[in-house]
Amino acid sequence: MDTPENYNERNFEDVIYTLQSDENKKIAVYTCITGEYDNVCEPLIKESNCDYYLFTNNEKIKSMNWQIKEIPDNIKKLD
Repeated sequence: MDTPENYNERNFEDVIYTLQSDENKKIAVYTCITGEYDNVCEPLIKESNCDYYLFTNNEKIKSMNWQIKEIPDNIKKLD
C-alpha cells in the first residue's frame, strides 16, 4: 500500500496517466474535514473528468476547487 513516504514522481505520473487515459469516465475525488482540526489542501492538479468534493461540518471552510458539502445532522449525532 502506498503511504505518503512511498510516493515519488513515478507514482504521481501513473495517477495522472490513469486520469487522462479514461477521459469518458467521471471520477469523484473526495475528502472530509471535521471540527477545526485541519486546513483545506487544494488539489495540485485539477482534471476536467474529476469532480472534487469536500465533506465538512465546519461552516468556515472555503475553497476555490472543492465543492463543499455539509455533513448532514443525522450523521453529526453519531459521535
